[in-house]
Amino acid sequence: MAYVKWFIYQIVLAAAFWYGFFGNINGAINLVLFISWFRLIVSLLLISEDTRTKIAVDGKIGYPIFPQLSFMISVSYVLVLVWFGAWFTGIALAISILIMRNTFNEINILRKQNVKVMGE
Repeated sequence: MAYVKWFIYQIVLAAAFWYGFFGNINGAINLVLFISWFRLIVSLLLISEDTRTKIAVDGKIGYPIFPQLSFMISVSYVLVLVWFGAWFTGIALAISILIMRNTFNEINILRKQNVKVMGE
């Protein structure tokens, strides 16, 4: 189910980018801006060590696909934002991508440590 949710999210976001920046539809641009800034706010909430530990234990977050593919898709969104002059939003999205990537890597490390401790 996580694959389906990720895929739907990517289709909606890609369509918003396409119709917003290439089709000049203001509503689509507003959706892209909202999602980009919302991702920054959510990623800032993930900085807390307590939050990372809770997520690692619950196991409800992570990459449904290869992390490298997700990273490349996200970077392409940043490049489109910068190309069309949305510098601040591009920077905000880039920061959120880096925070989330770092967070997911640390969560995976915590999960592996938890598995080792539970297995001993």
